[in-house]
Amino acid sequence: ANNEIGQEDALNIKKAAIALRGDLALLKANFEANELFFISEDVIFKTYMSSPELLLTYMKINPLDQNTAEQQCGISDKVLVLYCEGKLKIEQEKQNIRERLETSLKAYQSNIGGTASLITASQTLVESLKNKNFIKGIKKLMLAHNKVFLNYLEELDALERSLEQSKRQYL
Repeated sequence: ANNEIGQEDALNIKKAAIALRGDLALLKANFEANELFFISEDVIFKTYMSSPELLLTYMKINPLDQNTAEQQCGISDKVLVLYCEGKLKIEQEKQNIRERLETSLKAYQSNIGGTASLITASQTLVESLKNKNFIKGIKKLMLAHNKVFLNYLEELDALERSLEQSKRQYL
């Protein structure tokens, strides 16, 4: 009977380890996607999203499609349209970041389960502590990624306020 329990434990640990590898691959893909997203966002934030002047210049070169601009802005003054388009561009960027953050959180939440099941399966093993530390590391990485997403949103809020001040000076 003892041997059967040992075999059952071993089987559970094997199952959990297989699930963990799959979950870890998905978590790794999520973190890698975040890292690539951060690289592209850093470029955006270091270029045209770094100041109201650069954003307005960018909007002159790359205006939103005419229908969007007219529907959203409803103004004919070319400079005010640029301000409006700049604000819309900031909103688009915020939405892009929020969607990426939501996707990242969902991937994390749905794939952390396998790591927890491995810990449950290995409660009798010395590996348990190592696995718990491993999960803490994954959680720390996720928290660090969340902080980056939130920093981007804060920078966009600051840019939006700065753009609004610049617009008031224009008026």
